[in-house]
Amino acid sequence: MNRQIVVIAVATLSSTVLAGAAQPRGAVAHPAVKASSVVKVGIARVKGHKRKVLENGKDFPLYYYTKDTPTHSACEASSVCKALWPALRVKRAPKVPGAVGTFSVFKGHLEYNGHLLYMFSGDHKPGVANGQGYNKLWWVATPGLKATAGKKSSGGSAGGW
Repeated sequence: MNRQIVVIAVATLSSTVLAGAAQPRGAVAHPAVKASSVVKVGIARVKGHKRKVLENGKDFPLYYYTKDTPTHSACEASSVCKALWPALRVKRAPKVPGAVGTFSVFKGHLEYNGHLLYMFSGDHKPGVANGQGYNKLWWVATPGLKATAGKKSSGGSAGGW
């Protein structure tokens, strides 16, 4: 009996340590949310100012990457990028009151007006967007985000993956 408890405790501890190793220091895991509440329009603090943004079902802001195209995630090629910026994965596009654009799904990755959407592991509290302007390539997705017209998203060009 005691041996079983020790084995279970060691297995649980190992799983916890391994799971933590995959995340950057201080990162917050963003659990999957139900399709019906995957995206909503909310208010987040962005660079000290309250702004209307797209949020996941847990009230964390969503972002887009300027190196992406509507049919290619530049972040997916890098394990570091994927750890910092997990893709927002869904089975179907949601209907979001207050969003003026179009949601679609590309290979399980949710996009808005042609911009693939991500979460940021550096966002530690709901409603606070710490990833705005990261490497001048990552930007908070807003309800009025303009469509990409099939090309790279607009934005900076320095740094990144």
